[in-house]
Amino acid sequence: MTFDAKQDDLDPAKRKRTYVRRSSAWFEVSKLEQTSFRIRMGGLVGSASMARLSRGLARRQISIVSVHAKLDHDDTWIAELHVESLPGGADPRSLVYVELADGDDDPLPSPLPPLVATDMAASPDHGGTLLLTVEAEDNLGLLGSLLAALAELSLFPVEMHIDTRAGRAHDKLWLCDASGESPSPAALEALRRLLSSGRTAAE
Repeated sequence: MTFDAKQDDLDPAKRKRTYVRRSSAWFEVSKLEQTSFRIRMGGLVGSASMARLSRGLARRQISIVSVHAKLDHDDTWIAELHVESLPGGADPRSLVYVELADGDDDPLPSPLPPLVATDMAASPDHGGTLLLTVEAEDNLGLLGSLLAALAELSLFPVEMHIDTRAGRAHDKLWLCDASGESPSPAALEALRRLLSSGRTAAE
């Protein structure tokens, strides 16, 4: 572990940057502004780990502002997140991200928030995937709820571009099935029903 502060200063609130490696996983957390942080990470295994991590952050009152993440050929993630610690929230420099990604102390997925707009399109990327575009009002836990709902349909991201602008989330996810193949017609139909229910809730 390395610090920008003095080596014997163990108070995470006084560190500008923290770096931790555990086995193949690593995390670097940097403070950008008073409540804004950048999290760079690599080595988390499997699509489900990002869903658990997102939900773990939300439970600790940390809002995800943007994400650029890609699942590598060895089934591990490389990602950069920008997050905001909300009032009463945890300091992102004090968290053990491997434990957030490996465990889930809230096994029941949160309801999918209302969706403003959605789009589905076949993509040649990653050997053939489904590109899902979602727009929704920004909501704490939105990404974790979306990933959990997709996992219920056996749909998993291999790449994610998440952005928040003017209080609205703009998400792009490249999805495949559990075997890494393009989603089946049955999965696509189930996804259409899920998205339709989300848009109806927004009306």
